[in-house]
Amino acid sequence: MAQSDPRSDVARLTATQAKTLQAQIDSQLKKTPGGTQVSANEISWQNGNIIMSFPLPSQRTAPETSPKLVSTAKGNGVSPRGTGTCYDSGTCQYQKCPYGFHDQWYCLYQDGDYGGRRLQWKDHYSYLKQLSEWDFDYKASGWVNTSMSTTVEVFGPGDERLWVEPSRDNFFSDPTHSAYVGDYANDKATSFEAN
Repeated sequence: MAQSDPRSDVARLTATQAKTLQAQIDSQLKKTPGGTQVSANEISWQNGNIIMSFPLPSQRTAPETSPKLVSTAKGNGVSPRGTGTCYDSGTCQYQKCPYGFHDQWYCLYQDGDYGGRRLQWKDHYSYLKQLSEWDFDYKASGWVNTSMSTTVEVFGPGDERLWVEPSRDNFFSDPTHSAYVGDYANDKATSFEAN
């Protein structure tokens, strides 16, 4: 897959690095069926409504959504980055969690300071969604919520509420975020609701 991904960071990967990254993607796809690899470092579920991005080898954070995923998702009516102006097309991003007037997302990060794998959603869930569906239970350390209408509640073992991700006050305010959820909640998240 790395050979067909035109991004310059991907093109610079050595054969060994590309193989290592592909092994991570393959492992993730085995653990979380129903996904589609859409670039060297990204998996999409539900026609682009759920996206997992992996850091490239030797990088701490996952890159922005790839152009290939943008075109794939746009074909399904979803625009994780889009084209044109930032707000109109969804190309705005906060810690690489995208947003725009029409597309607003919430993201979890595997490591503190928005590092490691990034898992992002745009749909509402009025019931508990299990992070184990994406092999992300007991792995979240940070978050960003770019939405103006979605409040995310994250729970741990025994459905204990660990944190709340409020929506933004208005479109031009910064997205709500936490670079680190704190020692008590770190790597304890098992489920969430997004209303």
